Amino acid sequence: MNLFTTKKKIASIGKIRKITETMKIIAISKISKAKSSVATVSDFQKELYDTISIINDNDQNKKNDKTLWIIFTTTMGMAGAFNLNTYRLANININTQDQVIVFGEKGFRYFSKKNKLLKYFKLGDKNIEFFNVKYAGDYVARLYLENKFGNVKMIYTKYSNSQPAPVVTNILPIDGTIFVKQTQANTFTFEPNKKEIMHNLTSLYVESMIYAGLVESKLSEQTSRKNAMIQANDNIDDMLGNLRIQYNKKRQEKITQEVRR
Repeated sequence: MNLFTTKKKIASIGKIRKITETMKIIAISKISKAKSSVATVSDFQKELYDTISIINDNDQNKKNDKTLWIIFTTTMGMAGAFNLNTYRLANININTQDQVIVFGEKGFRYFSKKNKLLKYFKLGDKNIEFFNVKYAGDYVARLYLENKFGNVKMIYTKYSNSQPAPVVTNILPIDGTIFVKQTQANTFTFEPNKKEIMHNLTSLYVESMIYAGLVESKLSEQTSRKNAMIQANDNIDDMLGNLRIQYNKKRQEKITQEVRR
């Protein structure tokens, strides 16, 4: 590789370094906002669980063995192994008869090829459209209450500052053990009855679970992208360092040759 080619390669890789550094900064700026959303959703879910704990009678036995999976992926790339880890976990857990509802374009492309995709929701990079969350919650609750599926489960990526990882969580049937039973439950009068109220609350419960999984997955996505860009920057810096050494060495050799003439 001559001096001109080496210098051109250094300039080209330097431009890539600027892009990865910019993406890292953008991801970091989005992380604080995403953390705030996760905290807000957690507070709402606690209040909702307290309400459901008063009403839930855990009488939700289903005869259908099919499971509906809600899976969160990304729309943008360059997020490390974020999507790949999700696909691996999905392939381990999803059975032949199961179907998938997916958020994110990457997941749409992947699960479409596997003929398991029931519904796809677009997922923007900037803001989460709650309209899609509400529609998905109503849709999932209806399928479950009509006994089209006996179980509803979700794969989302749990936040970790170092290494976010996908996990499986159950949504329906509602697991009564997650609730702290309220001592004042007997003081309430339910109209028309607990079963009817619980039926109406199911959609809201599913919406809250989807939204919680979605905001935490978005936080994990930005964290994964930040980590991936930091790693990319380190690799680029090593590459640039080696190229500059080569360039300076060849330049010195050329100068030495010209002096000897």
